[in-house]
Amino acid sequence: MNVSGRLKLLGSDNANVATLTRNNTAAVAGAETKINILSGATVEARYYLIEFLQDSGLIMQSGSILDPTNNFSDGTWSNIRAAANVCYWNMEGNYAGGTISNITFNYTGTPVAGTHFNVRRNAAAPEISFDLVAGNLGTYHFEDDEEATASATSGKLRWPGITLTNWTGALSTDWHNAGNWDNGIPTATIDAVIIDRANDPLISSANAECKNLTVSTGTLVLDNNRNLDVNGSVSLSGTVATQGFVSITTAGSILYCGGNWSVAANAFFIPGAGTLVFNSGTGSASINNSTSQFNNVVFDNAASTFYLTGLNITFKGNIEILSGTLYPNTNNYTWTLEGNFNNQGTFAPTQAAVTAGTFILNKAGDQTLSNLMAHHLTVSGSGIKYTSGNATINGVTIVNSTLQANAASSIEFKGNVTINAGATFHDGNNYHYFNGVDWRGTGNYLGNGTIEFNSLVQNQNIH
Repeated sequence: MNVSGRLKLLGSDNANVATLTRNNTAAVAGAETKINILSGATVEARYYLIEFLQDSGLIMQSGSILDPTNNFSDGTWSNIRAAANVCYWNMEGNYAGGTISNITFNYTGTPVAGTHFNVRRNAAAPEISFDLVAGNLGTYHFEDDEEATASATSGKLRWPGITLTNWTGALSTDWHNAGNWDNGIPTATIDAVIIDRANDPLISSANAECKNLTVSTGTLVLDNNRNLDVNGSVSLSGTVATQGFVSITTAGSILYCGGNWSVAANAFFIPGAGTLVFNSGTGSASINNSTSQFNNVVFDNAASTFYLTGLNITFKGNIEILSGTLYPNTNNYTWTLEGNFNNQGTFAPTQAAVTAGTFILNKAGDQTLSNLMAHHLTVSGSGIKYTSGNATINGVTIVNSTLQANAASSIEFKGNVTINAGATFHDGNNYHYFNGVDWRGTGNYLGNGTIEFNSLVQNQNIH
């Protein structure tokens, strides 16, 4: 059909649309509708359905006119063939209206960027903007304008910025395959949402990124020493029947969290031997790992305070505070550490409503504690627990294995100390301070250093 006058495709509302379709419904190439809007002709379209177009789509030739009011807003394009270089709307005509809004581009199957197109505009001016665009062909990835690389914000076709993409697993388990997402692969500005699918996402072939990460009833796996950089928050949830999981399977993998971290009931973080880095720059970040364990955990942003919630938290690896401030956020907490503690920032073992808590050193082997701050400290496990730099224990210290000060390391014991039978305190030939009431020792004391009993307000006892 060649239009040289005016084509009107006007419904009355979303429930009563004008439909342009083909008479022969057989899926035969060449049976689709062909429409050419010639130079000088005008198109009006609103509240419509256009379907079964030929591969070149609806063609608006140079010099044709799109009505500025009835401008293809509030409509749907469907059932174009699954073939290479198909395009619904070739728009080289003139247009003087505003944003085209509430438009849907459907495609049967999984469209491929650069092969299947929604709108084509390469020469005409001005640029055309879209808003409230839906359908699996309804993003800027499937445009065809004068720019070699598709963009939502530049070129002759402008699109609403994509803010979220959902995992479909339509093709495989590969995070980096755009066909596995409904709005393309996540980027630093696009949220990733994962729910339970037959194909769960796997990050294995390259590092990945997203803005915020939501895992709800699905499973995400980091493998092959690959990293995931989440610029915003991470949220894990699930149901009794279908839990949500994030799992790290290789020791070289790092998961970066640039916001809050939340693991709800029926969700689990499985760290393996990997590392979780909290690097939020927002000033404050809350971390709740529920009943899941950590392996290596790093806190690294001088602009932020990290609040760690949980009554009983196990760290199978190291705690490193490279910069910023770490606060426990649950009173009477117990943190069990099976790795090293490295404090190069600020750690406050108590703050505000958190008035007490305990560190338990429980590795079957040596541990190093750099600039340790603790409320209560229990030294258990086996091997030697070395202090490096200055250490301060504000409450009770109980030694069940071996606590030893490295060279130039000074420990300030502000509460009572107990060295149990079979245990050892080695002063490292250094100078230490005791401000508690009772120093009890049925175990061993080694070294040629000094302990200064320095309380000015109470008697102090050695048992």
